[in-house]
Amino acid sequence: MAFTFDATPAAVPTQAVPTQANADPAKLRDEIHRLQQRLLRARESYDQDLFSGDAEVPLDEQLKTISAYTARLEDLTAQLQQHESGAPSAVPTQPSPGGAPERAPEPPASGPYVPTQGAGTAAPTGAQQDPAQLPQPRHAQPAASAPAPAPAPAQVAAQAQVPTPRQPIPGPGITNPDGSPLVSDGTLVRTEEQAIGEYIRFAAEQRWVASTRPGQAGGYAAVCDLLLAALAHKHGVTSDEERASLVRHVDARYRRDYG
Repeated sequence: MAFTFDATPAAVPTQAVPTQANADPAKLRDEIHRLQQRLLRARESYDQDLFSGDAEVPLDEQLKTISAYTARLEDLTAQLQQHESGAPSAVPTQPSPGGAPERAPEPPASGPYVPTQGAGTAAPTGAQQDPAQLPQPRHAQPAASAPAPAPAPAQVAAQAQVPTPRQPIPGPGITNPDGSPLVSDGTLVRTEEQAIGEYIRFAAEQRWVASTRPGQAGGYAAVCDLLLAALAHKHGVTSDEERASLVRHVDARYRRDYG
């Protein structure tokens, strides 16, 4: 706690400055300045204890002391204003005809100091405020977690190149990736098994044509790519992965048909 709160009655200097009409204005100003500093430190200490929940002096006692500081400060300020304006003092210097000195009217009691977060002034009221309505201490907030470091550009580029895995399409049917019917060499391919058989036959024949008539191998390659794309879409893999899974079957078909 930055300010050691003094809640004893001696903390309020009620007799520090005389209240007669001939009181020295300089002493009044000095006392007002000292009291303002005490009141400021008391409010800062109260605010800190209220929101930290760790008060060395009970908050109720602090509020009483702050109220007493405020009342005394108002009294001294009124005395200084009366002295500067030339008005008679509120405290008479002669006793009343009845023999007993008249007592000066007391200033209205100030209510408890109710701090507002971010404000440094008191909010006096006409009556004692219900303790249930006083601001409650704030609970400790969890520390914000540090932001995750941004990935390196090379890592981002590598992640962008990784294809997103797809789920296999259930059922025996098959189509092109865009949903259109799959046609191979003028024949409608309806099932996955039929598409695999067509791909193995055309891939083996493409290999033989590429070795004997290279100029005609392009048409076979286009049909193979079409079938591979449909099968890869069906199985949720890439075309290269689909080709690698069927290469043994193509080799076996090539040996059977073309020696």
